[in-house]
Amino acid sequence: MHKLSKARTLEFLNNKKILFTIPDLLYFPVVLFKEAPLHCVNKIQARFQDKSIVVRSSAADEDVQTSSSAGKYESVLNIYSNNSEKITEAIDRVIASYEKKRPLMPDDEVIIQEMVQNTTMSGVIFTHDLNTGAPYYVINYDDQSGLTDTVTSGGGEYANRTLYIHRNSINKLRSERFTKLLQAVQELEEVMGSQFLDIEFALGEDLTP
Repeated sequence: MHKLSKARTLEFLNNKKILFTIPDLLYFPVVLFKEAPLHCVNKIQARFQDKSIVVRSSAADEDVQTSSSAGKYESVLNIYSNNSEKITEAIDRVIASYEKKRPLMPDDEVIIQEMVQNTTMSGVIFTHDLNTGAPYYVINYDDQSGLTDTVTSGGGEYANRTLYIHRNSINKLRSERFTKLLQAVQELEEVMGSQFLDIEFALGEDLTP
């Protein structure tokens, strides 16, 4: 399928019936926020009333096939949607993380999503070995802290756990949570028409990704 931005990919998936649950989202171009920050904040507060939200990157140079974007740009978690000042600060931080690496691009966007609560495991899945291209699912995960960003940020003592699973060996897994997770990943590969993905994930208490 035609390459979409991270924000537009999430929107596309949100309209599909898939095993992965996509938290409610809103996105807008960085140029719009620069021109009308109050308008953007008002839209966010109208959409996510009395909720905890996360401000995420959707940079124009993210999610290219030749490299992973996990942790490349900043995300700001647990912002109370009624606090307009904190929302503005969070968006400014995400945009600043773009500007630290290169000039702003016309297709740069910012994503706002409802914050995932009560996670039992989170991390990043690569559908092939990133260094060699070998046919393994590589799962970098944290199943101890209950946080959703330790793997992507590289912080925390539980952020370095890695599991390698050959693409043809999922039926041999004994772990229910990893089996459910990889079944959802395989479905996502079919929907996206690609076996070269990197996916940020979080599992809830019921093991639903």
